[in-house]
Amino acid sequence: MPFIRERHYIQVPVKSTQFLIRVLGFSPKLAQKTIDKARLRLPDNTPIHKSQLISGEVWLTHFVDKYYPSSELLAPIFSTKDFAVFDKPSKLLTHPKGTFTHKSLVDSIRSCYGQDAQPIHRLDYETSGAILVAKTRQSEKALKQLVATKQIEKLYLAKIRGILRNKILIDAPIYTPHKHARGHLSIRSCISDLGKDSRTLLTPIHIDTKHNCTYIHARPFTGRTHQIRLHCAHIGLPICGDLLYGAGDCAADSYLNALKEHFLAESNIVDSSAQAKATDNKLLAQTLCLHAFSLRFCYDSLRYALYASVPSWWQVDSSRLG
Repeated sequence: MPFIRERHYIQVPVKSTQFLIRVLGFSPKLAQKTIDKARLRLPDNTPIHKSQLISGEVWLTHFVDKYYPSSELLAPIFSTKDFAVFDKPSKLLTHPKGTFTHKSLVDSIRSCYGQDAQPIHRLDYETSGAILVAKTRQSEKALKQLVATKQIEKLYLAKIRGILRNKILIDAPIYTPHKHARGHLSIRSCISDLGKDSRTLLTPIHIDTKHNCTYIHARPFTGRTHQIRLHCAHIGLPICGDLLYGAGDCAADSYLNALKEHFLAESNIVDSSAQAKATDNKLLAQTLCLHAFSLRFCYDSLRYALYASVPSWWQVDSSRLG
């Protein structure tokens, strides 16, 4: 479900709204929205205004429902008549973001179950693992109620930098920045008394003294943005491969810049040299060692315990996962 950028050539001058409605088949509402959001532009990138007379070359950025072939999409790992579970890989967005041409998990979800299907929760771009999906509006409402009342138990696998010898409950309020805040680093959440109640239980599973890291189970009791990543960094044990909370401001900003270039390159909005730079950036090769491993909940009088596959970086004997 990406946005794509298309070139159109108009031989006979026509008003912009009429071009979208009569020639491309847009509804009046969609045509107005497209122009309001400056998605119709001249070759020099100048936005085209409502009822502006246009001719010659124009560029249109618009949303495409079914864009990727089924061979590039994911299949669910579990399914009932009301819901399904997908195992999202790392480096995949849960929802489409901005006007980039990139895959998101929603592409696979809608391809399987239609436009009413919705993910019930989300995982960060870098985080892998289980995501619960409602197939209908009715089941979406019921499952979101389970989330709101904390009736869905989530368990994550993580590898942290440093040694954690004992179980620890981190109780530290998290403040999530305003979504319109400016600057790359403004996406970081932070520990603050102004934030919301946030609790995460960390349980050590295996200590690797040779590499100074610990494999853990992380159980969030609340659902704040970047909660596990931030809580681990807060106690001085950041998750391995976390360039947002486990690195300094300069490294984090460089990573977010590289990520933006990567999305632009996927959308063919940058030149070839910038595309090569984004592709070769070593920061993007980092793997965040955080994986949503299991979901437990009761739905329609049945109890479910659903598991995603174990990631390759989890090098602990499977008998210790319980």
